[in-house]
Amino acid sequence: MKRKNGIALTFDDGPNPKYTLELLDLLKQYGIQATFFVVGRKVVQNPEIIKRMHQDGHTIGIHHFNHISSWILSPFHLRKQLKMTEKVIIDCTNERVSFYRPPWGHFNIFTPMLSKRFNIIMWSHIFGDWKVENCKHTLLDQLRTATTPGSILLLHDCGETMGADENAPEYMIKNLEIFLDECKKQGTTFITLKDI
Repeated sequence: MKRKNGIALTFDDGPNPKYTLELLDLLKQYGIQATFFVVGRKVVQNPEIIKRMHQDGHTIGIHHFNHISSWILSPFHLRKQLKMTEKVIIDCTNERVSFYRPPWGHFNIFTPMLSKRFNIIMWSHIFGDWKVENCKHTLLDQLRTATTPGSILLLHDCGETMGADENAPEYMIKNLEIFLDECKKQGTTFITLKDI
């Protein structure tokens, strides 16, 4: 039976060989399954991380092959970004890909037609966790206010994209651990996008 009474943790821009593994360990510690929107090029570089995600029961979605905005993609190139990323995920998981989140949430006029096979997932809460200063000063308080059932939280497990701080995920994970510990004590339920 599908559950709709939890909050969904989602992570963009990975996998990252350091931070994604630390994050997977943390999620396993708390028995939480999340959704990862992965960059295909990084999947090719880190297939073992995707295999572990899948084995741990996480949901894996498309976030383009390169972290590139749909705004500058032709129909041909957008289709290619989707197909290439879908292929490398399937190669690791042997499972159909159901979810897609375009980088920065950017659509173009062709996105609805070319991505209609996928469920496009945006977010209800975004925290600016790609910046170390935000992680240090505002992230934890923002997470604490984002526990309404049905919420989709957007965090980042890789800081290698334009405008991001490379080590921001280190601070995101530290704050997330505090948040998850508090949520465990309060009985908060976490779900993956497959449960919504």
